Amino acid sequence: MNRVVFSSARMDWRTPADVYDELNREFCFDFDPCPPDPGFDGLAVPWGDASFVNPPYGRELPKWVAKAHREAALGKTVVMLIPSRTDTRWWHDHVMAAHEIRYIKGRLRFHGARHGAPFPSCLVIWRGGTSRPEGRPVLTPIPAEVPPPPGRAEPGHPLRERPATPAAGRGAL
Repeated sequence: MNRVVFSSARMDWRTPADVYDELNREFCFDFDPCPPDPGFDGLAVPWGDASFVNPPYGRELPKWVAKAHREAALGKTVVMLIPSRTDTRWWHDHVMAAHEIRYIKGRLRFHGARHGAPFPSCLVIWRGGTSRPEGRPVLTPIPAEVPPPPGRAEPGHPLRERPATPAAGRGAL
């Protein structure tokens, strides 16, 4: 099995501006514990009332997810953009306790990347100050908006299947 398909050497995937902007309109973020400043340790400080978290995707990821879960238990809203790793313990211990999981259909193209990510992505949402419905979190698929490279539209690519209207593919996360 080709290990490159399932992993990435890169840890600092910057959030696409349009994804952040739409989420910010919905949640009105007041804190980002993962700014581009490598000297800032978002794990060591209390988070804001509404935090957007796109954490490093390496071995430290479980610590970030656990911290998000703890911050949400304090009544804070936390929205995380993370790889969809449903086969991990941290996923079942923390992500499955979230209010909502929005699975991103296709591969998200992160800010500055030439191609879609080498892994599936999702948004995990803990809504502070509200009780989670009994049972499992709400699961919602959303489009990735990853256009093919110029001149190429591979079979099965999310944009190949869309109608040829100007508004096609636009809309809610």
